[in-house]
Amino acid sequence: MPEVIAEPEGRPATRARTWRLIARLTNRVIGLGVAAVVIASVYVLYSLMTGDFVNLPASEESRQRVLSNAELAANVILIGSVITTVLAMVRWGWQAAPAYVAGAWGLLLYFLAPWGLAVSLASTGQPANSITTLLGWTFQVTGQVLLVLVLVRVVVGLVHKVATGRGRVRAPVELTLEDEKAQDRKERRHRSLLRKCWEVSLCRAEMRDYCPAYLEGKSCWRRGEGCLCDPLFTQRVLETAEREQGIRISTEERQARDRRKREHHVELSRKARRARCRTCPIYAEHQHYKYRAFFWVAYPITAVVVWFLMDYIHLGYVWFATILNKLVSSAAFLPDTESETRPFMSIVMETRSLEFLVVLAVAFVVVSYVLEFVEYVVFEVKV
Repeated sequence: MPEVIAEPEGRPATRARTWRLIARLTNRVIGLGVAAVVIASVYVLYSLMTGDFVNLPASEESRQRVLSNAELAANVILIGSVITTVLAMVRWGWQAAPAYVAGAWGLLLYFLAPWGLAVSLASTGQPANSITTLLGWTFQVTGQVLLVLVLVRVVVGLVHKVATGRGRVRAPVELTLEDEKAQDRKERRHRSLLRKCWEVSLCRAEMRDYCPAYLEGKSCWRRGEGCLCDPLFTQRVLETAEREQGIRISTEERQARDRRKREHHVELSRKARRARCRTCPIYAEHQHYKYRAFFWVAYPITAVVVWFLMDYIHLGYVWFATILNKLVSSAAFLPDTESETRPFMSIVMETRSLEFLVVLAVAFVVVSYVLEFVEYVVFEVKV
């Protein structure tokens, strides 16, 4: 009989640490990819709105510089979108959120982006050039690839759902403790966006089936009572489970429970129950999911704010460049200062690339304040 070699005890822990490290690295790569695609897309949009990609410069050197920037932005949008989508789908497995986001981005690039490009050309009356042709091709190809990836993900997800559904039908009715824990973990994967109270990690699975909040489909903070804030809640759940399972309790235990009910029976107002829920760990975890669901609104708000501030940013940029030009020109201790600095200052005053960096810096400042406001509303005000 061949000898069975037991796996070392430290190997599962090592494997778990390795997977956690891989997961963190993948999250970082996905975050960098999303940031790169967003920055490249904002740069392309800004250049189309200002006409830098439509009205090309007259000089060959400037035209080549603009063309190289456009090619770099197009490659970042194409390669970054595809790689980020694939990594996100692999990283989060059967979760549908990455597929939804990738599908929306693919539809935007395939349908709306070429239309916006055509509107930009029509508004200026300029014909298509090498840059606009490159951008149109990039939008179309990136959108097609993303939509194909989403379609494959949907088909594979349907096949997996059918296969696992058939497996559940063939599963025995009576489950062991390990099978019950595995089934509970599997059920918790399909959770709502903001998380109900029974969907958070602090909710105990053995109490959930007897919980009034779970049976009514209404979160405990909506009811004003729950397993961690109401001292009688756990006792009522236990009595319900005992009654359904036909468990009889002694007279002494019944009397002790009645005495605890009389001692803890306090009618609280709606305001007091709400204040009690705000200190509950289950509600705190719910707020974290709420922040994760709504923090993205900071980005469209920032786009609107920066859009209204564009004229002021431009005036500030011109004012700062003019002051800098005067300061450099007045430096008499430099030999032939004006002749040496004139090309540099003309680039600062005429090119839109440096002004775009100023706009991007203002956008970063605005989005940081908006995110802080969202954190204050969710975690401090706790709406």
